[in-house]
Amino acid sequence: MNHTTATAVRSASSTERAVALATTAAPIVTGIGAPFLDGGAAFTATIAYGVGAGFLAANYMQRLPDHLLAQIPGADIIRGHSTTLFTSTLTTGIALGIGTLGGPLYTDALMAGVLTMPSIPGIVSLGWWAAVALVPFKLRRILRRPRPPIPPHHGPAPYGTPPGTHTLNVPLTDAQRIAQAWGTHISHPTHGAHRGQVLTLRTLTPERWTGTITAPIGNSVNVSKSTISSVYQVPADWITLTPGDHAGEQHITVNVTPPATLDPTTLAGAWAKYVAPRVMKGSHLEDIQTDPATGGEVAVVVADEDQTRLTTPSQEDLAGALRTNTLLCSYAPTPGNPRRGTIRLMKHNPLEDGTPFPGTHVLKISEGGYVEIGRHVSGFPARVQFTDPILGARHLFIAGVTGSGKGGLVQIVALADHVNGHAIIYGDPKGSSNPDVETMACYSGLGEAGIMGALRVGYGLLRWRIEESARLKMKNFIATPDRPWVRIIIDEAHVPLSEMVEHSKEAKIIVEAFAAKARSLGIILTVVNQAVNADKLGGSTALRTNVIQGGSLVMLRTDSDQAHLATTGFEGIDPGKIPASWDVDRPLVYDESVRLADPRSTFGLGYTLGPGGAAEMMRTFILESAAPYIDENAIAYPADWPDWDNRHEIAATSILGDDDETGDAIFDISSLPPAPKKPASADDKILTVLSQLADPLGIEVNYTHKDQISEATGIEGSTLDNALSRLTKAGKIHRQIENGKEVRGWYGYGPTPNPSTQPTTRPSRNHPHAPPHTPRAGPRHHHPPTPRRNPRRRPPRPHHHRQPPTTRPPRRPAPTCQGLKRLNLQTRSTNQRGIAAQTNSRPSATMNTQARPGRTSVPPPSPARPRPRAPPGHGAHPYPGDPMHRPLNTGDVIHGFAYGAFGRDHYHCVRIEAIGPDWIVARDPNRDDEGHPSFTSGPRALKLCQEARDEPCPNDDPCPLSQTADAPLTAYERIP
Repeated sequence: MNHTTATAVRSASSTERAVALATTAAPIVTGIGAPFLDGGAAFTATIAYGVGAGFLAANYMQRLPDHLLAQIPGADIIRGHSTTLFTSTLTTGIALGIGTLGGPLYTDALMAGVLTMPSIPGIVSLGWWAAVALVPFKLRRILRRPRPPIPPHHGPAPYGTPPGTHTLNVPLTDAQRIAQAWGTHISHPTHGAHRGQVLTLRTLTPERWTGTITAPIGNSVNVSKSTISSVYQVPADWITLTPGDHAGEQHITVNVTPPATLDPTTLAGAWAKYVAPRVMKGSHLEDIQTDPATGGEVAVVVADEDQTRLTTPSQEDLAGALRTNTLLCSYAPTPGNPRRGTIRLMKHNPLEDGTPFPGTHVLKISEGGYVEIGRHVSGFPARVQFTDPILGARHLFIAGVTGSGKGGLVQIVALADHVNGHAIIYGDPKGSSNPDVETMACYSGLGEAGIMGALRVGYGLLRWRIEESARLKMKNFIATPDRPWVRIIIDEAHVPLSEMVEHSKEAKIIVEAFAAKARSLGIILTVVNQAVNADKLGGSTALRTNVIQGGSLVMLRTDSDQAHLATTGFEGIDPGKIPASWDVDRPLVYDESVRLADPRSTFGLGYTLGPGGAAEMMRTFILESAAPYIDENAIAYPADWPDWDNRHEIAATSILGDDDETGDAIFDISSLPPAPKKPASADDKILTVLSQLADPLGIEVNYTHKDQISEATGIEGSTLDNALSRLTKAGKIHRQIENGKEVRGWYGYGPTPNPSTQPTTRPSRNHPHAPPHTPRAGPRHHHPPTPRRNPRRRPPRPHHHRQPPTTRPPRRPAPTCQGLKRLNLQTRSTNQRGIAAQTNSRPSATMNTQARPGRTSVPPPSPARPRPRAPPGHGAHPYPGDPMHRPLNTGDVIHGFAYGAFGRDHYHCVRIEAIGPDWIVARDPNRDDEGHPSFTSGPRALKLCQEARDEPCPNDDPCPLSQTADAPLTAYERIP
């Protein structure tokens, strides 16, 4: 150590001693002088104390920024003695407050009250003096008389060197300086801050050094970051202390330069500041490395010790936390280890430029059956397994929307099969959308009819190999030139499986057979589709599971609902967030003189998932055309199949025969699992109900309320409403139209009739919400005039005579809902005949229509009795010129529900007892238990009562009230 260094050390030691003396004396001096301060001086002292106390309190809690401390002289002393400075601040504040507020009397009690023990002032004084004495006790090593400096030397004496022997005067290394500073200020046996706690240096780099602190036996390590910060002049945030193997050991890391975890522009800093606290809680990074391929960084993500596993974040959340976009960050869990993963933060994505197809050598199949199809963002090859030496064929599922690169990937896969001598059977319902694949295929089925031919040819091969395997007792498939691997490519698989209704059943049976049995027979199934939803695959979740779980998945840009369907490996990945083009720098303000750059497509960008692997961003090779690499003389085909020459006849013949339901299959499919029967949809059930309730002759339109539809089909709530809306929009059903407006809740079968030619419609009268209907046109009824009666007198009882019986047209039996449950309509009849209400030859829309056996019509009703007519002007008739119905009169019987004229809870027949200009009162005299009259008013209600009066009784036949001729209980009296 030279003279300048020694002088600086002595100067620093003197400053520290002076601070220690001031810290010790401040409470006592303040207590003595505070009572003598006047008002202004006391106020100034209080303000100065408040500022100093706030600063030292923040220092004690380590809340002062490092850049602020760097501007203060003696910052290391302030940081190193934060505890003693804060304690002295508290005792000084007590003395200042008591002295300025209480005067000399209270100051004497504080400083001399200890002499009056035991008393309250004595206890307070004792506590204050104890806090004051604690400060010099903690600073005792600094307040001691300075010792003569230790003679400097440039090298530690080797262990065992005799006393008095001097070493060579050589310069100290960095490691020696670190050890010397520790031994002088921290572990020195006489004046060290933590005597006996020695440091063993482990590593030393230009950025940091690490070591192990060991305490004497029986003691624990208590070296603080503030002490180390004071000795080595580095911020405390740069120092890390972690527990060792026991209490007497700790590991230390001291950063000489600012650590990356404090710089949010680095991966470590962004992870520590943004990701670990919010997105992936309980995680940290290890083994951070520079990634030359991307210009960024890559690291291993590890779960903290108190965590059982890592949570997989969404790509958007992770990109937002790292302050980048979704194409410049990539996270992949480590397969089989839930506590580890890999994070990659990129400056530029190497996949943006793409990788041109390097040649057919990359398509040569490996020993494990893998073939390269592109490059991962990490630079590793993106590989897909075609075959497995033990398990056999590995199916492949390619998902992506139009324009995402499915066709290019199919071309690469087919070229790989061609190079490796595999046969290809190709089906494309779009036609010749990939002519190079068509050239490499031994059989191509183009168009909707052609793809069924390709499936049938592949199915015939499958049946042959099943029989051959059973005959030869073959456990594993062994490929030969005449018996090659065969890849069956089904492009746009949703077309034959879902959209081609006449062939969907056959296609589903064939494709499920491929997925379940082709693997061990050397047949590789490749499904190419826009999505992996079961409804796009004919409703078969087994097909999706067998292909994806039993093979490989390449997911290109598609919709967001596909991620959770891809099962294990795609957690946190949303293929719907893959942009259609790469980012293009665009100015905020458009300038016509500046030509805008065209965006470049992300064609072929997606994620791959192999068996047991984790999904990682990749991009397929850029191959415009495979034609230059095709050898048309080396097109492989399954020569082991004897019926190969008959493939065209097989392609033209359905495996289900002429009748899809009962025809005998040309090939034996008894060993295949039966296709599950798809239950009837809500739409089908509703259409079945309405079609069976429709007029068999098609003359009229019968309407049914949606509550009756719900009870018949078992469909409720939003499912029923949505199904009715879909069918209405599709024109398969329609809502009832009344006076130019739709009647809510009533539906008829078929499209909306033309208003000019629309026949009479009638909804069910038995439903509580039945709306009114327009009466049919008919002959006008003429009634003879009746003599005027005194309105104040009760009408005379009618003469008991019978008129000749009148006949009614027989009722047609209502349609029945076969296959659906019957409704229990509310009727008075105990046997619940459920005979539908009819008028003339009009069919009913009532759904409870189980007629009695052998009954096809209703017998004529009993002869009608004469009813008294109301006096002229007293009849309640809302439409005087209505040719259909005669006015209502007292004694008339109104049958059943009466279209809701008396309310929704009214179902029994009643007799009119009183009539007004626009109201009536009716009662059922046989219902003594209820006995309350029924009242209704208004033109609309009275018109409904007229219609209910003129129709047959829905409750009993004949109506019980029609058989009695009792006089009404009340009569209408006209008020002059």
